[in-house]
Amino acid sequence: CLDRYSYWNIVPCSPEDQRVIEGLAGYKYELQHDGSARAYSSIVDLRRAKIMNHLSVADFLGTRAFFPFRFEDLNVNGTAELLQAVEQATGLKAKCRATKGEARRLGEKAIIKHR
Repeated sequence: CLDRYSYWNIVPCSPEDQRVIEGLAGYKYELQHDGSARAYSSIVDLRRAKIMNHLSVADFLGTRAFFPFRFEDLNVNGTAELLQAVEQATGLKAKCRATKGEARRLGEKAIIKHR
């Protein structure tokens, strides 16, 4: 299938089955990953499934640490917290400097995580 998806996870499966629309790239509809070959009922449901799949990496065999940082937070607040977490998890010292982040450069408040 396209992009190494299985037959039950994407429509169309074959490039020969794609409809060509001038000016647009080939389309793909990702199906639910439960083997039912059903489409997600909304883009929000698809996004939720993608996020849940990403977060499940923490439970993969061999995963020593998992840091669910959002790019937007790193961009605003900088990478010091991420680098510190990686250093603590690995016992290694970073050979790079943390970025300051847009909030620090612009003098704005940092994004506060609410739990």
